[in-house]
Amino acid sequence: MSSAQKPLLSIIIVSYNVKDLLLECLQSLKQYIEVPHEVLVIDNASSDDTCAAIKEKFSEVILTENKNNSGFSAANNTGFAQAKGDYVLMLNPDACLFDTSFTNAFAYIQQNSTKNILLGPRIFNADKSFQQSAWKFPKLRQHFLESIFLNKLIDTTTYPELSSTNGAMPVDFVSGAAILMHKQTLDSIGPLDEKLFWMDDVDFCYRNQVQGGETIYFPDWKILHHIGQSSKKNLSLVISNQLTSKLKFYKKHNESVKLFLSIFIFLLHVLLRIILLLPASLFSKNAFAKWKAYAYAFKKLFRYLFLGDESIA
Repeated sequence: MSSAQKPLLSIIIVSYNVKDLLLECLQSLKQYIEVPHEVLVIDNASSDDTCAAIKEKFSEVILTENKNNSGFSAANNTGFAQAKGDYVLMLNPDACLFDTSFTNAFAYIQQNSTKNILLGPRIFNADKSFQQSAWKFPKLRQHFLESIFLNKLIDTTTYPELSSTNGAMPVDFVSGAAILMHKQTLDSIGPLDEKLFWMDDVDFCYRNQVQGGETIYFPDWKILHHIGQSSKKNLSLVISNQLTSKLKFYKKHNESVKLFLSIFIFLLHVLLRIILLLPASLFSKNAFAKWKAYAYAFKKLFRYLFLGDESIA
């Protein structure tokens, strides 16, 4: 794209210490995105020479170098504010295109530009196996089943037909690994909720639906996603942030009765695991790590519920 040409599409990528995967992602965009576009990378203070590599290999990328790790949501919001395109693609740095199927997605979103649509692709693992990428909104029943280890026997969250469907399919929410939207849809929904962690994509799709918008799973657009690579964290932080963010989501969108029940369920979830993992933790390093993580999660839930601590660290 020439400097004088207005981008039709803005691609927002938030990066944190995934240099090699990010470079692979950027190369795939250069190879397979055929519409006038700009790429904005917001780097959250990576220590692996990510920024130097971008400047050397992809000088056309608009790079924002944060001095501190502002978090996934806040960094994406920075990119949203900078975006000049009529359409916006939120993309993980550990995701990449491997064919020209994005053209199908872009044609679909253009044809439906008067509707508030969030479009998600069919996602594959690195070995080209199917990766689940669309779900139903979380319900207390499912979280209760998870708390007592029955969620895999009675699944109320997934769409069984997802791997075989060939047409555009309305769903509740899609993975934040890749979401395509019109800029007017983004403006209507508003920015990602920076208080949530691992639930920001759920909340984003939920707010769009509340306002009359749709989330569409679009299998004619395909990407690879190296799941978990862009968010490698200490296990304690992973578990505590996941559970606390789910509770924050319930607090934000539910009445007091459901909120009270959700507090009970999440505390039950953590306490059961602390109790059951304790004997095994005496003999297994892996079990001890999990026990320590759930103990930390209980502390974080307590601080959130009774001290108002909303931090995600």
